[in-house]
Amino acid sequence: ALIVGVMVSYREKGVVTRGVPVTNPRVTSVDPADAPTQVNLLDCGDSTDWAEYDKASGKMIEGSRGGHRRITAEVRWVDGRWKVASYDIGDLGSC
Repeated sequence: ALIVGVMVSYREKGVVTRGVPVTNPRVTSVDPADAPTQVNLLDCGDSTDWAEYDKASGKMIEGSRGGHRRITAEVRWVDGRWKVASYDIGDLGSC
């Protein structure tokens, strides 16, 4: 819902993004260890080469260039598939 909300907001404001965010998530815990149904993930997402642009003019929106952010997620095995139970993106510079 968080990501979809941002995408809808961008469309309504005429904003596009350019560049590629870099992620390298790692597993921080699994539960239970022998047959996991819950996994916690941690990343330091790098969006330094990703920015927002005005779609009409093509100009970069001032202050939109990213940086490093702490990203955490909890995924759970539900009805035969992994589903995101929680997801949090920290402030710029949080990792």
